[in-house]
Amino acid sequence: WVQEAMDNVAVVVEDRPPADEPDLLGLRQVELPEPGRGPEGAKAFVRGLRNGFPGFYVHKEDVVVAGDKVIIRFKTEPMKHDGQYLGIPPTGRVVQMTGIGLYRVKDGQIDETWLEIDAVGGLIQMGVLPPYNINTPRRVAFAIGNIFRMAFLEAKHQITGGRKKKD
Repeated sequence: WVQEAMDNVAVVVEDRPPADEPDLLGLRQVELPEPGRGPEGAKAFVRGLRNGFPGFYVHKEDVVVAGDKVIIRFKTEPMKHDGQYLGIPPTGRVVQMTGIGLYRVKDGQIDETWLEIDAVGGLIQMGVLPPYNINTPRRVAFAIGNIFRMAFLEAKHQITGGRKKKD
């Protein structure tokens, strides 16, 4: 059952299915932030990532199996932020994130998932959050500049209210 579970985990973190239909078969109940749970929630989560980062691809760095749990430390390929992601207009910046997934396996399938991703690091790389270790005046200047930059990017990409304008 461990090999079957590992194959299912590998689907989550390494396969490259088409952006419109990620192949996440074998998932039953996956804890994810919005948009939801289970296989459909996992598919929507991956679609959102691939929409914002068309080159989204994950490499397994380490895999540890302990009882009914599988732990995977991973990192993404450097990927360009070319699409809207979480309401953030495309910045055109290259982002690389790391994370750790803990998967509980039951009957050869992933039954539960806990996922930690360095989202703050990703937002810094996109230029949405200020870099670490900057002083207060620079942080204020960054915040004011970012208001204008995000407004410009939204107008450039015709994004309103988290959705792209229809022509």
